[in-house]
Amino acid sequence: VIACTTGLIGRRHIEHVRSEPQTHLTAVVDPTPAGLAYAEELGVSAYASVEELLQARSDGAVRVDAAILAVSCGS
Repeated sequence: VIACTTGLIGRRHIEHVRSEPQTHLTAVVDPTPAGLAYAEELGVSAYASVEELLQARSDGAVRVDAAILAVSCGS
C-alpha cells in the first residue's frame, strides 16, 4: 500500500494500514519536506510526486497493489 499525502488525514490512514497485519506500507508520496521526513521516520520509500512513484514502479523499485489518496477538500 502507498499513501499519497501525509497530512492529518493521510497520517490516520497510514496508522490504520500499519496496524493491519495483512498490509504493508511501501511508500509515501508527498512533495513537502515534512512528508519526506515522515516517510524516512516510517522506514518507507518517499516520492515527491505520483509521476516519480510511477516511474519507480515501472522500474521495479516499488510494488503498489493499492493506494490511499487523501487530499484537502479546501474550505
